[in-house]
Amino acid sequence: MPRVFLSYVDDLEAEAGRAARQCRDMGFEVMDFKERGAQARRSVDWCRDEVASSDLVIALIGWRAGSVAAREAGGDGERTFQEWEVGEALEQGIPVFPLLANDSWPRNRCDTGPLADRVDALRDRLTRRQAAAFFGSSTDGREVDDLVGKALNTWAAEHLEGAAGTIPPVRRTSQDPIPIGGNAEVTPQDLALIAFLSAATVMVMALVGSLLVLLSSRPVALGVVSILTIAAVVGGVRMFRPKKGGPTERAESRSLERGDTLTFRIDARTSWTGTGVTVQPDSRYRFRTEGKVKHSFWSGWNDARGNPRHRSPGRMSKLKGCSAWDVAALVGRIGADGTPFLIGPSLDRRFEAAGELFVAINDLPLSDNRGHFKLAVHRLSTTDPD
Repeated sequence: MPRVFLSYVDDLEAEAGRAARQCRDMGFEVMDFKERGAQARRSVDWCRDEVASSDLVIALIGWRAGSVAAREAGGDGERTFQEWEVGEALEQGIPVFPLLANDSWPRNRCDTGPLADRVDALRDRLTRRQAAAFFGSSTDGREVDDLVGKALNTWAAEHLEGAAGTIPPVRRTSQDPIPIGGNAEVTPQDLALIAFLSAATVMVMALVGSLLVLLSSRPVALGVVSILTIAAVVGGVRMFRPKKGGPTERAESRSLERGDTLTFRIDARTSWTGTGVTVQPDSRYRFRTEGKVKHSFWSGWNDARGNPRHRSPGRMSKLKGCSAWDVAALVGRIGADGTPFLIGPSLDRRFEAAGELFVAINDLPLSDNRGHFKLAVHRLSTTDPD
């Protein structure tokens, strides 16, 4: 898998996030300074090493210089981190694709004085060597997506064997995530929890009522207790009420051609639900999941791997056939009766037979869950890199 190093400063973090997603959608591994984790190497050393091991660099450059690399971090106290990154790529002969903020950039996002001079020098250094692409400060970010896609296609056509426009731009059939699920039914476990909470509420109200009896007339006390008890029961039922759809709800059929990506917003209360996407046995599919959910009132938030700390007796808190994976993990299956598999945060897979993709949250009961996952399903083209 080709590796792309993203070079940017904090001011362009949102644009860099979009660039990273586009790179991953098109089959590239992304190296990002913000995702480096704990390292024994000094910061500048890490940047230079990772740039040297990458196939190309995408340099997002606005009108701010970013942080100067101190000597303790491996720098010289003068050059910025981005200058070190771009300089290393040019010295090593690694292709650099400069994406530059245009002249209409907001003034409150521009440096002045010596830092502005450093930005100008870096931009001039790159534009003298090659043509640069420019983007504005629009909020939807699609301009960045398009420029990154073109840069990757240009690199692929020149560097991948037999390639000519090897990696087609990701063609999304929906701009916004498609809502999936939220179809949890009221299960016996839910009813038991409702009964427990209602009983506890009645006991508390009874104590309150006893105090009211001592302080006021009996009818007032009984009236207050009755109103509060009814409110508690109705509130519990509303909290656990089912939404439209059953545990194997089917979605409208959706086309996913080679090179296409569809994004789904999967509610944390999703039982087995069809996505409408029919996978084909002659294609590979790439799954990428973002977001976090919580699977109970008392649990923390977990990603699509699930909650490894959760312990429950037997298999009561997991879907049938999913006991090998953690509670609240994102799972899938092909067809309403297919064998479940773990999707998790990322998965590349070729399926043996055609069928509709179903997804679910590996948890029982589902009604007290909160949050959602955003799942991108990409059908790789025949020329997509592994």
